[in-house]
Amino acid sequence: MIDDMESTMSRGKAAKLLGVSVKTLQRWEREGRLLPIARTDSNRRLYTEAQIREFIGLRQAVSEPTRLIAYCQVSSKANRYGTRRVLADRWYPSSRLCSVCGWKHEALTLKDREWT
Repeated sequence: MIDDMESTMSRGKAAKLLGVSVKTLQRWEREGRLLPIARTDSNRRLYTEAQIREFIGLRQAVSEPTRLIAYCQVSSKANRYGTRRVLADRWYPSSRLCSVCGWKHEALTLKDREWT
């Protein structure tokens, strides 16, 4: 059983903190990936903040090797075909850059799909 001082949250709040839908949380429970720490008298599932933080850490640890493998595959193909590769972070403005000269189009919005 959980400590009275430890705060718990509903399935909906846990899903929101994780950035997933309640359906995804239900699937993870069926798969045994994230089980509720307790249930209320009306059978509602409860999760703790510590449990959610730990699960987020596990998900990040699993995704790191996947990113490394994907980078290695792209890197080897780029070397094979003599193409240039750029390791871009999340906010790299690739759609705003000219592929020929590298000029950055500052006024380009997300709704603009083509520019010359």
